[in-house]
This record gives sequence, structure tokens and C-alpha cells, in this order.
Amino acid sequence: MGFIEPAQDESVFHVGGTSIGSWITKDLPELYTQWRFLELSGQPALRERYGKLLAPFTSSDEIRRLLPHTPRVGHLLRTSDRLVEKLSAH
Repeated sequence: MGFIEPAQDESVFHVGGTSIGSWITKDLPELYTQWRFLELSGQPALRERYGKLLAPFTSSDEIRRLLPHTPRVGHLLRTSDRLVEKLSAH
């Protein structure tokens, strides 16, 4: 995900996109975002099906602890977490 201007409350923007594939094709921030959305679904069947593609990681918290402390990663965390929070409120 590239840097974007700060979102307004009603802004819509592209968080990022990756094709379904193994963890080998993604870096840790992308895996973190995928886990956040998978956890947001709250669907055990989806977690079972797609969580295998994110192995060896089993949660977004596990990945978060491994993320480097860089401006890009910090921006991704703030943006992803804010979006998940807003989506979970609806």
C-alpha cells in the first residue's frame, strides 16, 4: 500500500490487493492486512479455508509483533486498523 492523504470520515480508498496465493508471494504487512480482514469476517469456515494460505502465521497479532517499525508499516497499521474498526462497527 502506498502513502495516501489522510482519509476523511466518509472517504473511500483502495487499501490494497493481493491475489489469493501462498505467503511466499506476500510481505509481512500484506499478510497482516489479510489476517485482519479474515478475523473481521468472524466466520470459522473462512478462517479454516483461507487461514491455511497464510500459514505459518495464525493471527494478525502474531504478524504484528514481527513487523518492522517504519513509516510505511506504521501507515499501513493505522489505515488497516481504522478501516477494520469502522467495518466492525457496522
